[in-house]
Amino acid sequence: MTAGASNPENQSLYAREAFSFLESEGFSVIRESSPASFMLTYNSAIHPISVLVGALLPRYEYGVSISCDAQRMALDEVASVLDASGGEAVGWTWAHSDPEVFRAHISYSAKLLRRHWPHLLKRFQETFSLVADARSKAAELEHVRQLSCAADDAFAAGRWAEASTAYRALPTLTQLQQKRKEIADRQG
Repeated sequence: MTAGASNPENQSLYAREAFSFLESEGFSVIRESSPASFMLTYNSAIHPISVLVGALLPRYEYGVSISCDAQRMALDEVASVLDASGGEAVGWTWAHSDPEVFRAHISYSAKLLRRHWPHLLKRFQETFSLVADARSKAAELEHVRQLSCAADDAFAAGRWAEASTAYRALPTLTQLQQKRKEIADRQG
């Protein structure tokens, strides 16, 4: 491990260095730090976009978000919609116990933002619309997953009417769920 790598001040300076390309693009940075966290906010008088890089250092958890006109999206959301065919792994901003892994991920995030930066400057709203659609689809999938679990739980508990209603509300049924729905309909 690099000497001082776990020092919060060093991590903040490392993140600022990794994202320094924003400063060369005319953005100024406001740095806030404490023993347990840091936040770098990049703003520009020319561009309406701002970038936030924040970290909770005891767990080496961080995130990068991009905002414009009160619309905010995380960098991993941007990657998931713009690099959808590239197979980018989403979730690389999670907590890590190793400061070296933290630094590697900060570097990766800076490279990813730099890659998408021209697109974000020109097409922020288009990208935000793609992210909003992805969020909506994810919420719908989660709703269906929860409804499916509720239907299966009701069936397992013998709550036939509840199971039948829940199975009918699902957009599609597996073969097992179709059979359970038929049993619940007969029992209810």
